[in-house]
Amino acid sequence: MLITRYDGVVEIRSLIDGRAAAKDRRIRPGDRILALPVDQHETKTLGKAGVLQLIAGPAGTVVELKLMRSSAVFIVTLIHTLAGYNPDAAC
Repeated sequence: MLITRYDGVVEIRSLIDGRAAAKDRRIRPGDRILALPVDQHETKTLGKAGVLQLIAGPAGTVVELKLMRSSAVFIVTLIHTLAGYNPDAAC
């Protein structure tokens, strides 16, 4: 996924075909990442690079995201299928 950060909000800009978030189909562009519950990191205190670093990981890594769409808050658990860290994208 590609993200953007503005005014303390981390928003999903787009999904990358073949990556875990796109395959999962619950995450959509425009969703806001509120926290990474597994590590209890709130995204409002992290920069864009910090959020991506926590989301990225080798294949098999489990990532849990607390997301907001409109007023609904929900948690999505993803499992990385591709390895590698891209400074602009993860999952």
